[in-house]
Amino acid sequence: MTNAMKHAFPEGRKGRVRVKLHAKGGGLMTLIVEDDGIGMPPKRREGLLGLRLIEMFTRQINGKVVMEGGSGGDGTKVLVTFPAPNNSAQH
Repeated sequence: MTNAMKHAFPEGRKGRVRVKLHAKGGGLMTLIVEDDGIGMPPKRREGLLGLRLIEMFTRQINGKVVMEGGSGGDGTKVLVTFPAPNNSAQH
């Protein structure tokens, strides 16, 4: 969400950031963060600290991350799919 707020709306551009969490079948959850900002071309994704952190945190929860969207002004969508937490697990 921080990446969307920081990069999707330059020069005071207005827009929306949407965050959703869905329970999927098979014990999976999907977290979706999407914006209707300027988009992020694949080349720009390389090496950005925020995106590396997303990938690192996703691996820590045994998940997968997919980033959609380009530089056409259609925004960016990040989907993180991960196993649902086990409610009976001891922390």
